[in-house]
Amino acid sequence: MSQTDPNAIIPCRQADLNALRAEAKQAGAREALAGVASTQATGYYSTVRFQAVRVTTAPGVFTYTVKQGKRTAFGYKIDSGLSGDGAGFDSLPATVTSTLNQTNLTAPNQTRDGERYFIAGIAHYLSDVSDGWLAKQIWAKAYCELKMGSNLTFPLGRLSFFPCLGGLSGRALSRLVPPPLGASVQDVWSFANGVEDSDSYFHFPEESPMIWNPAGKTDSQLALTYTLPDDIVFVVDSRPAAAGVVAYDPPDTNEDYSFVDLTVRLVGRSLNQVSLNQ
Repeated sequence: MSQTDPNAIIPCRQADLNALRAEAKQAGAREALAGVASTQATGYYSTVRFQAVRVTTAPGVFTYTVKQGKRTAFGYKIDSGLSGDGAGFDSLPATVTSTLNQTNLTAPNQTRDGERYFIAGIAHYLSDVSDGWLAKQIWAKAYCELKMGSNLTFPLGRLSFFPCLGGLSGRALSRLVPPPLGASVQDVWSFANGVEDSDSYFHFPEESPMIWNPAGKTDSQLALTYTLPDDIVFVVDSRPAAAGVVAYDPPDTNEDYSFVDLTVRLVGRSLNQVSLNQ
């Protein structure tokens, strides 16, 4: 028979047959999944810091300053240097890099894997070692703007417009406020808008969510800026131990409770092409 005869019998090994079958399955999967999109609600988050820098002004007397200016969320990615990234971590050593504790971005200002994200709302969280008293000052004075690309800016307003999730409503700890004589930390109580539940966040209209597009398209660059219009300056005295008195030493720069770490999380869902590697 001719080699071009469609009825020709061509001998092959079992391994060759298995390879042909696998290739046919992969081709069928690609064809079936072409144009199909998947959704997931992992969300995106990024952290900014309001650091109170301590300076000794007299023996046992410390002046703290939280610098005015902008802190920008979503401007850095995992495993990038935190110092100098514009998010407020400038007092940290240059060797300190971001982890999933700070953000889940794989590229600054962009969605992961070219996906489109529909933003239903914005939630704010405080870290467990943020100072409660300082958080109240930040919430009262800072304001927030959402930026899409280089031209669109949405003035969302002051932080107190946002429902407050865990840490701001109710009770928190502070080491920046002199505690009672029998304690080394101070309890701080705070009023808050909203209640502590899963739906307590800043909502965009359900029929018109904010849309964060993939890289290369309009509205593909997203950032949230938190602006403190003026310095926050305060003085704290340390306290030595004595009979019936617990020693009090306010935290140094970068120590726990010397800052407020604010994590912003975008609540919504993503739309992406299904992976062919599953």
